Amino acid sequence: MTIAALLLTAAVGVGVYAGDYYRADETALAAYSTEDLTQTGLEVLSLYGTADGVLDREKYQQYRTNLPENVTEVILDGGCHACFGSYGPQAVDGEPTITAEEQTGLTAAYILELMNH
Repeated sequence: MTIAALLLTAAVGVGVYAGDYYRADETALAAYSTEDLTQTGLEVLSLYGTADGVLDREKYQQYRTNLPENVTEVILDGGCHACFGSYGPQAVDGEPTITAEEQTGLTAAYILELMNH
């Protein structure tokens, strides 16, 4: 039996346990890793939206070198920071051009794709 668990925080960790096999992958939602993940063997999915006004893009670029070379980076056209959670509008966030439901659906699809990889 496969048990999948999602921990939604600033970055989402995805752990999949199947029998004696454990695989941990990392999903960053409008976030960056300050820890070096380059030699961990993790599959990393990094998502952020074009309308995200909260994510510090300079720090995102600075810490991108902490991600493995095979990182999958997805930039959601029209996605904003607040729509990765359900905590309401953020003061400096941009104006989304897609609905929260669309962003949630796209985000879930990319995470599921990583989990099923």
